[in-house]
Amino acid sequence: MPKQKSKKKSKSKSKKKGKPAAPAISKKELAARKRQRAKQIQKVIGDLVTYGGLGLVIGITLFFVAEPKIALAGGGGVAVLGLSFKYPMLGLWGFMIYMPFAGTVTYWIGGGSPIFQLAKDGFFIPAMIGIGMWCKQTGNPFIIPKALKNPLYLLLGFCLLTLIMVNGAQQLQPRNPGDQAIAMGILGLKALIGYLPLITGAYYKLKTKKELLFAARLTLILAIICCLLGIVQY
Repeated sequence: MPKQKSKKKSKSKSKKKGKPAAPAISKKELAARKRQRAKQIQKVIGDLVTYGGLGLVIGITLFFVAEPKIALAGGGGVAVLGLSFKYPMLGLWGFMIYMPFAGTVTYWIGGGSPIFQLAKDGFFIPAMIGIGMWCKQTGNPFIIPKALKNPLYLLLGFCLLTLIMVNGAQQLQPRNPGDQAIAMGILGLKALIGYLPLITGAYYKLKTKKELLFAARLTLILAIICCLLGIVQY
């Protein structure tokens, strides 16, 4: 019996010895990581100051030239466009946070202004352009999954035919004077397939379990806030 125990102990020791030890991080590597992180933080702060200052200047200029609402939309829009293009993933997070409140901002603050109706695209379009450029540089696919490519082309072709044949005919022979059938068709096309690239954005944005959990918790918090906001507005 004691021999068997000694064998078991030796086996357990050999198993422990067989496990690869985690590589120790040297002090130089830790210092290099800290310096890199500090540089990234300084870069983000610098970009915030740059684009925020540019938006502030444009907003102040528009305040004296046009209405205060246009000044708010113009100044904030410039800052959002620049930052969303520079940091596409942050732009998508901003888009996700802004979308539940888009109607409130458009009609409560903006008074239904068309500029405020396009505010959400200030997050979305620059962010997707940035992700598209990153995909081109790194060789990563933009359309995910790849099997979706041909159906998307068919859908886009059908929509363009509808835009030309139906909306084009209505534009040439409008039922009411002043109708903009082509413009309405373009807006409808954007609403139908314009946000399909969010599939790609979500794929590259939620790469880890931590990010997925953060997105789920953020969605829950936004839903609760929207419910409370709906009660207040009702």
